[in-house]
Amino acid sequence: MKLRKIITLSVAMIAFTFLGNAQIQPVEAPMFGNVRVQSPALTHQFGVISGKVQTYTFKIKNESDMDMQVVDISIPAQVGVTLHNTEIKPKSEGELTVRIDPTVMRAGGFITKIIVTTKQGKQGIETTQILTYTISGEIK
Repeated sequence: MKLRKIITLSVAMIAFTFLGNAQIQPVEAPMFGNVRVQSPALTHQFGVISGKVQTYTFKIKNESDMDMQVVDISIPAQVGVTLHNTEIKPKSEGELTVRIDPTVMRAGGFITKIIVTTKQGKQGIETTQILTYTISGEIK
């Protein structure tokens, strides 16, 4: 009787694990019609940073046939961000450079997010996309 309960519980755990993993969504989020924002890398691990400023540049790709505007950026405290393009032409890329200065940040591990909001519109239809870039590392 105990063996039957153990087997039943094991099968149930495997089934729930499989169902849970089947619900994971891809990183790319489609918008209305053929308008999409795709960024190949939404995270960056700086590793150990000591003494020297570190930078990393994220790409913001516009694969649509409409101009894309960056309308808002949420920047975490003590992190430098430079937006190289506020408007990204169709089939082009924009850049967002993140700067970590170890003399400004507290020693220890960090993980933080930069949230970028973009808009595109054509003939009275406007779409908004929110991209979340995650950076992490350790200040020595």
